[in-house]
Amino acid sequence: IELKGVSVVAIEGDCVAAARVDAYVRGTSSARTAEEALRGFTGGRGTTPWLWRNKEVVHFVEWLRERNASSAAACGFAGLDLFSARASARMVVEYLELVDPPASRTAADRYGCFIAASEEEYSKACLEDARLDARGASQRVDATRDGCERVLAELQAKRYEYWDLGDAERHFNAERNAEVVVSAQQFYAKRLTEPDVTWSVRDQHMANSVLKLRQDLELLRGAPPRVAVLAHNSHVGDGRATAHARQWNIGYLCRETFGAGAAIVGFSTYSGHVTALPERGSELPLKHVLKPALPSSAEALLHANYAAHPGPKVLNLGMPGDDARIVDALRAPRPQRFVGVNYISDDERRRHYIDSRVPEQYDCLVYVDETSALEPLDHLDEWDHSRRSS
Repeated sequence: IELKGVSVVAIEGDCVAAARVDAYVRGTSSARTAEEALRGFTGGRGTTPWLWRNKEVVHFVEWLRERNASSAAACGFAGLDLFSARASARMVVEYLELVDPPASRTAADRYGCFIAASEEEYSKACLEDARLDARGASQRVDATRDGCERVLAELQAKRYEYWDLGDAERHFNAERNAEVVVSAQQFYAKRLTEPDVTWSVRDQHMANSVLKLRQDLELLRGAPPRVAVLAHNSHVGDGRATAHARQWNIGYLCRETFGAGAAIVGFSTYSGHVTALPERGSELPLKHVLKPALPSSAEALLHANYAAHPGPKVLNLGMPGDDARIVDALRAPRPQRFVGVNYISDDERRRHYIDSRVPEQYDCLVYVDETSALEPLDHLDEWDHSRRSS
């Protein structure tokens, strides 16, 4: 942010929840603390609350607010994900009520059959409908998608007309939320009927959100912004360099869109602790011991060479210099560990390792030999066994 002039931090998180944080860091929110601003991330589906409601993010958000208060070029905070469908739909309807009440009522009608039920219920209804009447189900899903797309298209077509009636930034926020609804409808319609494609639907939405964010900020401020994307390694690394190459992800799509303008930084660790859900038995995250990486893994190679390195080791994968021997060894496919929402320690190889070519995934890799777990703001006694037993 300070050295490269980053204009916005865009996260793998809900659009609506991130907008609350954005208002806070810009000093336009009624929230009194970063913790209060981050409360939008509680209880939502898809993105796990502790990913953003943790002590590290609180410190960052407070720093960003203080920095923005004394800077002529404020840095914003935005969400890229699609797990806020119903909240996003409400925001679009409420915005249109201010600038075009008839269009607001039309949007509410078009969104109706999708947002009347929960996202989970909508997915189950699509699956049951497909079992009973595949052709009719497809037509009904298409009709719902068409309605959601029409709301977005009309917002875009009347952009400048609506600007004159309200606020440009609020209009762009409404457009981005309308895009969330379009993508979320596709995601949840396919979640149980075509689960293999939902990863690509989600990551295509997040990559398009990066592009949309850049375009909006350039129109508002007159200069192309720098966007820093914070997401899981599996999303930001170029997926073509993994065994899951058939799936799209943010890293692949941004490299295709921005070329050399996209710089990808990955993170790696050998052992330590991690915050994640267990396989079963709890809806709350636990602090797990992260096992030492498998002997054949990329992490084990890094550990063998950099365990004694003071602090994080940064490898420039494009220009490795003294690290060339290690980087060359990483060019061949090796198991690479990815821990997401769950951590299944007794089935690591199958559940958490993907064969990959690390130097093709990232431009730079930050290696921390022993990692510490994110400390959530909520349910600390359940999260930490030692706290519970003391």
